[in-house]
Amino acid sequence: MKIARVVFSTNRPEYLRPTLEAARRLEWGNLHHHNILIDDMPRGRDDKAIRRLAGEFGFEDVLLHSENMGIGRTWQETFDRLRDDDYVLHHEDDVVLLRPVSVPRLVRVLYDNPAASQVVLKRQPWYPHERDAEALPDDIVDHEFRGEYGAAARFFTPIFSLYPIRHARRDYRQWWRTNYPRHPEAHNAFVNEALIGQCLFEGEGLRSLHLKHHDGSHLIEHIGAYTIGRKLNPGEPGWANWSGLDPTQKYWSGTNVPITRPFVPPT
Repeated sequence: MKIARVVFSTNRPEYLRPTLEAARRLEWGNLHHHNILIDDMPRGRDDKAIRRLAGEFGFEDVLLHSENMGIGRTWQETFDRLRDDDYVLHHEDDVVLLRPVSVPRLVRVLYDNPAASQVVLKRQPWYPHERDAEALPDDIVDHEFRGEYGAAARFFTPIFSLYPIRHARRDYRQWWRTNYPRHPEAHNAFVNEALIGQCLFEGEGLRSLHLKHHDGSHLIEHIGAYTIGRKLNPGEPGWANWSGLDPTQKYWSGTNVPITRPFVPPT
């Protein structure tokens, strides 16, 4: 069994290093895996430093974009590259794994829950409407994990997740053209959390299964206080919500308020 571990980054080494340090808690067992890092923020990036950092943590494949392509184009590029793997372990550059996690066990949980499009490690509350992770009576219990199909179950998220390679091989644009002929803005849109999630839910009844520790606590900590870079491209669904943002500007994550004072990296 082969797994592609993919990390999306936007030139935030102050987040990337602790993320990769903590990801050493991943237990791979006998699974074969290879590591891919894709950085999508060329502005101000020290390419040599990023390559050294990636090499320090065993990344054999490092892609440094010469232009800020955005999440969707980067994700589509990733899907187009992955063909010989069985699963994708996907995470972002600003999430810290809080405890050891067995990747073979994640594969098993996904296999045992055919209604799951992916398994996602649950994070702490980040937005005002979110609640703390807890053990719920209707959780799916699987050894050291508890799983829930919560409010975010119809989104397909790369924050820290495992999914089968077949989801990377699907033609999402064709699905949208066939099923939503009156929504041309989605026909040529690059993949994103909402579009993939809607396709897999409506097409196959699949949802994201969010995993907690067996005591109900979250498994990852989101540390990305600021965000930078393009989110969507012109003409894509939701573009109006992001068109006023400067992709070269740092914004407070979750609020999209520009950072107008010097940024202090986390310690």
